[in-house]
Amino acid sequence: MGVGFADLAGYTSLTRRVSESQLREILDSFEAIATEVVGGHGGRVVKTIGDEVLFTAHDPVTAAEIALDLLDAAEHDERIPAMRVGVAAGSVIDRLGDVYGSTVNIASRLTSLARPGWVLVDREMATALRGDARYQLKPRRPQEERITDQYPDCLR
Repeated sequence: MGVGFADLAGYTSLTRRVSESQLREILDSFEAIATEVVGGHGGRVVKTIGDEVLFTAHDPVTAAEIALDLLDAAEHDERIPAMRVGVAAGSVIDRLGDVYGSTVNIASRLTSLARPGWVLVDREMATALRGDARYQLKPRRPQEERITDQYPDCLR
C-alpha cells in the first residue's frame, strides 16, 4: 500500500496574512483538489488535518501518481500555496476508517522534511518505482535519525 501526506507549505505564516474568508477559500480549494486527485486515481482520502491531507492507495505507483498530480494541481491553482508531499510504501493497520503504523509515521516525517514542490519517498517506495521511466528519483541523505533506515529519495 502507498500512504501519503500532502501539506500546504507556509501555511502558518499565510494564516497571519489573509482574512478568515480567504483562508476558508484556500482550504476549500485544497480539499476539493485533494478529493478530486486522490479519488481520480482510485485512492482514498483518509482525513484532512488542518492544512494537510492523509491519503492511501492500493499500490506504490498509484500513490506516486497521486503525489505528483497533487503538486501539479497546486502549481496550476493560484489560490493554493505550494505543496510538499511525503509518501511511504508498506503495510498499515486500517481501523475505524483511519490508518496506523510505521508506514504512516514515515510518510508524515517525510512530508515535514520535504521542500515546497517536492515529493520525498521512503526506501520501499523508491524500490517500487526504480526502473520505471516515468519517474526520476534523486537519492537524498537521511536528515533525521528516526528514518535513517529509510533513506528518502526525491521524486520528480
